[in-house]
Amino acid sequence: MSVRFKDLKPDQQRVVARRIAGAARALVRLAHGGGGYEAVEAPTSKQRKPAFVELTGEDGILTAHKRGKLTDLSRQAMRNGPERRAIDHQRRVNIVGTLGGKLTCNFPGGDVCARWFNSTWAPHAGFVNDTHFNNILKLVVQSIDTDGDCALVFDDGFITGGLGTGRVRAFETDEIASLDEKDFKALVGADHTQSQGVVFDSLGAFCGVVVSTSQRGRQTFTAKDGAARYLQRDPFARDRSDNWIFCASRTRFNQGRGISPLVAAINTLTDIHEIAASETQSAKVNSQLVGQIISDAKDEVTTDSVPDAFKAAVDAANAEVADGSAADGDDEKVEFSLEEMEAIGAHFDEMPAGKRFELLDTKRPNPNMAAYLDWLVGTAASTLGMPRLYAMLRAEASYSAARAEMCLAWTTFEECQKELERTVCDWIGRQAIAWAVRTGELRVTLPPDWHRLLSWSWPKPREIDETKTVSATREKLRLGLTTYRRELGPDYKASLEEWAAELKDFEKLGLPHPALQTVAGAVIEQPQKEGTEDENPEV
Repeated sequence: MSVRFKDLKPDQQRVVARRIAGAARALVRLAHGGGGYEAVEAPTSKQRKPAFVELTGEDGILTAHKRGKLTDLSRQAMRNGPERRAIDHQRRVNIVGTLGGKLTCNFPGGDVCARWFNSTWAPHAGFVNDTHFNNILKLVVQSIDTDGDCALVFDDGFITGGLGTGRVRAFETDEIASLDEKDFKALVGADHTQSQGVVFDSLGAFCGVVVSTSQRGRQTFTAKDGAARYLQRDPFARDRSDNWIFCASRTRFNQGRGISPLVAAINTLTDIHEIAASETQSAKVNSQLVGQIISDAKDEVTTDSVPDAFKAAVDAANAEVADGSAADGDDEKVEFSLEEMEAIGAHFDEMPAGKRFELLDTKRPNPNMAAYLDWLVGTAASTLGMPRLYAMLRAEASYSAARAEMCLAWTTFEECQKELERTVCDWIGRQAIAWAVRTGELRVTLPPDWHRLLSWSWPKPREIDETKTVSATREKLRLGLTTYRRELGPDYKASLEEWAAELKDFEKLGLPHPALQTVAGAVIEQPQKEGTEDENPEV
């Protein structure tokens, strides 16, 4: 027998509507490739999830609404979680550090350009708050790790008009979104498509992003009164000189928006924070509990001084004593907090007759909690390729084990450095120097392809045992397995010239240079050049 929906009672209609809505959500999940990202999905059974056929790309799985929620969770972990903050700190100081972003120009006249970039431009690179270029690189690392993507714009007049300010303006992930359809067709074109602020041409090639600061957090922007800007480029240009770049962490082909590499650890980081908070709260409560008063009397316990919440339990216990169901010799226990002991005081010289005091063994915080939290933190940090040595900031293993962990971490750090160099540094070096020449701040003639002759300095891993490292480096140099340029950086020639000058200074002052001494301290005699022999040697 079929029943029409309108013939159902209101309560029945609500039940049916909820079931239909649940089925619709399930179909949407099926269309989007299953459950997607657990951190922003409704809690489900912990049983193994069924497999689905994905009918959309990664941008469809993580919709604009879910992306906003995921960004908030990731930023909350950064704001409130010391574990997440520690991971970010290690990433910043090891990938960028104090040396990251120092430019060397390997072409005639490049010393002047590099000096202007490092000393004049870099200290005031930020458009909004005069940020140093080194800090901009650190913020890019943090933005990719936390949000997944960001856009950088060089103001060559694009923002302020004219010749511009020559500074860098950043747009975070929630300042990038799609335009409404009417504005998109008018501003971009009907033959283009957009996905969460990323624009593709008719061939499906990435060709721009839509940014807006005043409409931050919205899923759709409007271009009215210039509230949103379209950053565009030629997707097939080899010699790219665009005044903007889009930095994104992508894990799939044809993916538009970036996704934080920590997305798989968001739930774990949240659990760490909650577990630690709960354990701390229980420790605070238990620190205020001293013990319990136990009655040895076999007669009925009165409920005059017992709180209402415990009277039912006390009455039930008295009933068991009365009908003999309680075991002989069992003590009847009534627990009190310090507030409930105010009538008789918190300190006793002598307990009342028939009463005894027993200390509570709270065992809080849990003695196994620290090891468990360490394991969780290590798991979360491993999603960024960081071993426990960097995640916990504790060197507990042997030299060989610590060195092995450093090698594991620096494989990741060096990859991130190279990615920064290819995307941000090479781009900003080209933009800044070209702008300086155009505005007259630099009066040099740049050779062809000068922008391909830029190199950058980055931090290197610190040595645990410098003696072993020096010995290994000396052998590598002797056997031709490395070069001074690799060891000293792009400006190695300046270092060698400085070293040669020091040798002459030591010789002039009659002092032995350490490089011309043996390990025992004996001076190594230098062979004389031809024609410098003493014509009248002493006999």
